[in-house]
Amino acid sequence: MALKPAVGRYPDGFHLWDTETPKMTIINRRDFPENEILTGLGIKNSLLAKGFGNCDPREASERSEVMRYLHGHPELMNKVNDLLSCPEIPVAESEFCTYFDPRLEHNPFWEKFHNLVSFLGVEEANLPHRLKVLYDTLTSFIGLEESERKMSEVISEVLKTTAVIEGIAKVEVSIVYEEKRGSGQEESRHHKGKEPELLPVIETSTTMEEMHGHRTFSFALSETRKKEYPSWTAKKWHPFVWLGIGKLVRSFIDSHNERERERAYSMMIIENSYEVREDVAFGVRQALTLLDPSALQLLAGTFLWVHFAFGIEVVDSKKDSKEKLRLQLLDVESSSDHYKDLSFRYPSFQGYSKERRDIITKAQEKIRSTIDRQKRFVQGALIRQKIEIGKPDFFQLRFVVPSPSIDRVHKWGALYNLYRGPELGETFAAIENFRKFVSHHLTNLTRMSEILKAMKKRAEELKAPICFPEIVLDGSSVISFESLYPMHFGQALKAKQVVPINGIPEINGDMIGLTGTHGGGKTVTEHTITGCTFLAQSGLPVFGERLRLSCKTHLGMVFIEG
Repeated sequence: MALKPAVGRYPDGFHLWDTETPKMTIINRRDFPENEILTGLGIKNSLLAKGFGNCDPREASERSEVMRYLHGHPELMNKVNDLLSCPEIPVAESEFCTYFDPRLEHNPFWEKFHNLVSFLGVEEANLPHRLKVLYDTLTSFIGLEESERKMSEVISEVLKTTAVIEGIAKVEVSIVYEEKRGSGQEESRHHKGKEPELLPVIETSTTMEEMHGHRTFSFALSETRKKEYPSWTAKKWHPFVWLGIGKLVRSFIDSHNERERERAYSMMIIENSYEVREDVAFGVRQALTLLDPSALQLLAGTFLWVHFAFGIEVVDSKKDSKEKLRLQLLDVESSSDHYKDLSFRYPSFQGYSKERRDIITKAQEKIRSTIDRQKRFVQGALIRQKIEIGKPDFFQLRFVVPSPSIDRVHKWGALYNLYRGPELGETFAAIENFRKFVSHHLTNLTRMSEILKAMKKRAEELKAPICFPEIVLDGSSVISFESLYPMHFGQALKAKQVVPINGIPEINGDMIGLTGTHGGGKTVTEHTITGCTFLAQSGLPVFGERLRLSCKTHLGMVFIEG
C-alpha cells in the first residue's frame, strides 16, 4: 500500500519578488542614468534586477514592506540561511543513517525549519503580508515531517535485506614496521641516539576462492515489460484459435516475458567484486588487532582462510543479525614458498615420446604441489596452535565489521529507486516539491537581503539615512519627500560631502518643473528625483527621509534651454 503524504496548500501566484510585473516606460532612456545608479549601489548584477522598474503599486508596496522588515530584523536571515544550507535528501551511503537518525527529534532540514517557523510565529502580528503568507504556507506543511519519518522507516527496513553475499576468501597477510610518531620530547631522544620505537602495520591482499551474491531488492523485476495475451485468444470460437494461431501467439508472448524476467534477474547477480574484497580485507585487519605482537608476527607471510557473509541471518544471534558484514577466520596456511629439499632425483627419460614426457612432467608437478600444500598446512597448523595458546577462541569468533564499500554499491544503490517506487513515490514527490518551494522563496529572500546590505553599505559611505518609501495605493498621483540624496553615485562617492536635496511641497500631479540659473543643481535634482522614483517603485529603499509617492507608468526628464 502506498504511503500517503500529509501536505498543506500552496498559495496561488505567490511571489516574494515577482519579476514579471509591468515595467515603467523610460521616455528618454539616454538621459536617465539607470546603469550608473545600479552600478553605484552595487546591485546591477542582482538576480532580482529583472524586476527593477516595476510600476505595479501593490508589488512595489509589498516588496518595500519586506525590505523594511529585513532591515529591522537582520537575525531573520540567520534562520533563513541555516535552512538553505541543509543537505539534500540523502541518496547514498551512510548519510541516510545520520540524516534520518531515529534518536533525533528532527532531521537536519526539519530542525532548522522549526527554528525559522518559531521565529516567524513570535513575530506573526508584525509580519508584512508576504512574509505572513510564507509563514502560513510553511506551517500548513508541518505534517509532512511525519510522512518523511515514516518514509525513512520503510526504507530502513528494506535496506536491511537489499543484498545477500557469502563466500570464502584467501587473505595474504604481511607485516611492515613503521616508526612511531610521538611528541617533540621523544623526537629529541631519538636524535640523541636512542633507537626509535617501531610499530607493526598489517597489510593484506585478498583473493576470492568462492563467492555468491545477489540483490534481493530490484525495481528491474517490477518494471519488466510484460506483454499480455490478446483478448481474442480466450475466445473459444475465434477463427485464429481454430487455426492454432492462438497457441503460437501465446508461445511467442511467453518467450518474450521469460526473456524479460531473465534479463531482470541477471541484473540482480553480484559478481566477484572489488568492494567485497576491500571490505573483507579491512575486516581481517581489524580482527588481527586483537592479537598480541608476538602472535601477530607469526602470521607474517601466511594466508588466512576467511568465511564472510553479508545480509544473511545468523542462526545463533537473537538480534542485529542482518545488515552487517560478518567474518570468521577458519584456518591459517603457511606461505607458498616451494620446498627444495626433496631427496628424489629423476632420470632424463630420454627416448620417451613428447606426449609421454608431458604426462610425466605433469605428474611430477602434481606430486611437488601436493607435498608443498601438505607442508604449508602442517606449518599453518603449528602457527594456529601457537596463536590459540594466547587466544584459544580466535578461530571460532565471528567478527562484525564495517562494510562501507559493499553498502555504497549493493545497499545504498537501491535508495534512489526506493524513493521513487510505487509505495513511497507520492511522499517523496511531495517532499521534493515542498523543498523546491522553500528553496525558491528563501533564496529570493536572501537576494533581497543582499540588495539591502549593498545599499546600507553605500548609505554608510555617503553618511545618508535609509528611507523605505510609502507607496500610495488610493489612486491619487502624488510625490513628496523631506530630503533625498543625489543619485549620481559615481561622482557623489568622490565628493567630500554629499548635500541632500531638501523637500518640496506635496505635488498633486504627474510632473515636476524645475527652473533656475545654469549650475544651480537642476540636473542633479532631476536625476535624484527620477532615480529615487525608479528605486522606490522597484520596492527598494532610497537615501533620504520620508519619501511618499504613487507609482508612475512613465518616467523621463525634459531639458529646455532658454
